[in-house]
Amino acid sequence: MYSWQYILLAGFVCLLFKPNTRYAASLFLIGWSVYLIFVIDIATSYKYISCATIELVIAYNLNKHYRAVSYLGYSLILVNIYGVLLYKIGMSPTTYDAIYAIISIIQFLFLLARALPNGINRLSDESFMVRLVNFDSRQTRGIMYKNKTTIEPNK
Repeated sequence: MYSWQYILLAGFVCLLFKPNTRYAASLFLIGWSVYLIFVIDIATSYKYISCATIELVIAYNLNKHYRAVSYLGYSLILVNIYGVLLYKIGMSPTTYDAIYAIISIIQFLFLLARALPNGINRLSDESFMVRLVNFDSRQTRGIMYKNKTTIEPNK
């Protein structure tokens, strides 16, 4: 395994803790487990076909809730077919590895955006200090102006 795969593996384990990404993260971890247990030691051409099958199962199961991630999973099937073609020609699979890594990282980033409290939109709506203390100044301002104190003149 490459170093980026270990980083993604740790990232998917972290995504297990969020309820809205738990299903997708568990599917990816099950897929990697199947790959490491059954697929890693078979012949190279069968390895690409088996990886495409694993990607198909993952993408099909993610299609309902995580559509963009599933479309990227379907594109990984084409990448695995490209890997078979590279193997049959006799070329090194460097471009296959790079394309597979880029698509896998993009899949993880899409799921990471779902794990954020309000998705990506939260990052641009509020300033850093407001996010840090979870303070909404509009509510406090409304309370300040609603409860005006009246000053009585001295008699």
